[in-house]
Amino acid sequence: MNNVILFTNRCYPVSKDLFTTGLWAYLFPRHLLRSGWRVIVITQWTGEEGSPQLCTINEIHDRLRGISNDEVIVLPIQAEDSKGRKLINFALRAHQNADLSKLRMVRVALHAIGSFISAIALFTTGSTHTTGGGWTDPATRAAIRVSQLMKIKVALATSGWDSSIAARQFHKQTSIPWVHFYQDAWQMFLPRIARPFYGVFYDSWVLPSAAAICHCTPGWTRETMLELRRPVACVIGGYDAEYMANVEGSQFARFTIVFAGSAEIRLHGGRDPKLLFDGLSRLICENPELAGDLEILYIGWNQDVFKKRATEAGVSERLRCLGTLKPEEVIPYLKGAQLLVLMLDQTVDYNIGRLTCKVSEYIGTDRPVLLLSQSDQGRETDLIRLIRDCGLGSVAQNLDDVVITLKKLLQQYNAFGYTSRPGNGIYPLVDLSWQYQTQKLGLILDSVARGERDPIVEDLAAEYPWSGISNTKI
Repeated sequence: MNNVILFTNRCYPVSKDLFTTGLWAYLFPRHLLRSGWRVIVITQWTGEEGSPQLCTINEIHDRLRGISNDEVIVLPIQAEDSKGRKLINFALRAHQNADLSKLRMVRVALHAIGSFISAIALFTTGSTHTTGGGWTDPATRAAIRVSQLMKIKVALATSGWDSSIAARQFHKQTSIPWVHFYQDAWQMFLPRIARPFYGVFYDSWVLPSAAAICHCTPGWTRETMLELRRPVACVIGGYDAEYMANVEGSQFARFTIVFAGSAEIRLHGGRDPKLLFDGLSRLICENPELAGDLEILYIGWNQDVFKKRATEAGVSERLRCLGTLKPEEVIPYLKGAQLLVLMLDQTVDYNIGRLTCKVSEYIGTDRPVLLLSQSDQGRETDLIRLIRDCGLGSVAQNLDDVVITLKKLLQQYNAFGYTSRPGNGIYPLVDLSWQYQTQKLGLILDSVARGERDPIVEDLAAEYPWSGISNTKI
């Protein structure tokens, strides 16, 4: 059994945050065991109720004593009071005060000050907003202590920056190779004017020491290959094929539309359910006999967003909210739904190559999917192509599309008691399982442990026919 250290700023259940990074850091290690890799997770301690206990450097020896080959070890390390942490806290307060101000000039000035202080914190101490600063150094020391107690072949760092900076520091002090795993296109969250400066820092100072680089979607993988001018492997967050096969779907007494995740109302890039509720309202007016027994079930954050849109559309009685649930508790609701909803604005550049974490789980349910999406004419993103070309469901870009999709599925449900996907996809969906994707990550770790740099095997270089990003050669 080989040992790999995973640096991650968030890991469920240490952090109850179930966004992409936290979930992947929880699921990938469990499947990597099958590929011969035992994972020691070094993450940031949050102090949240019910989370694993804080681990100090001196306690690492006892935590590792007697661990078995099929055990994932999680070491929550506390951030320290450092110069970087103080700078980040000051920057956060500047941004918070900017959001509270009613004067545009004040907001702009405070955000500028916050961004400037954040840049100083990053360039001088390596601290970022991701962890609040002060975590990279203790995380590095913890990893070095682990490497003194057991043989570590590779280190793996997930986004954000703190994890990669810690992995780089660990590599510099131990010569143990490390792999960088993008789980987001981080640069898209920065102001456009700041991206080149941060990019030079990250691409020129952090990434060159990485033995291999992975990205989480085909589109972003190709963009990163062009940007870095080196091979980048694509490892997508998937669904647990075995777990999905053994979980029974919830039995709903009516036609139930399920959305699981987060919702928000923003000008661009948000997950706004307005189109869904407006479409339902119109369907009820035009075809009341079809929509007489229909509900929308929302599982996740920001319930007020769904309640607001449902009220505006006059269909609040059709909405049921469950709040947040554990990942394994969500699956039965997904498998029992007559329709699963995704929401992502495809007009935003950041979303061209984006696949949400939720779409992978949706794939494993065998339930039809409806993507609520605005799209520029002629633009086909990775997510749109995935849903269309893999036969998962439909893409709705306007109110008519929503009504047509709902009407078709309701007719099918009323006639046969179930709904089904369009099918006839051109891509094998089993390739998007955690089992298959983790095998690819395991191959990369194997190669790096043997001393290879930028390993790409035939399987990893396979084309993704649904990727809309240009296939330009490096």
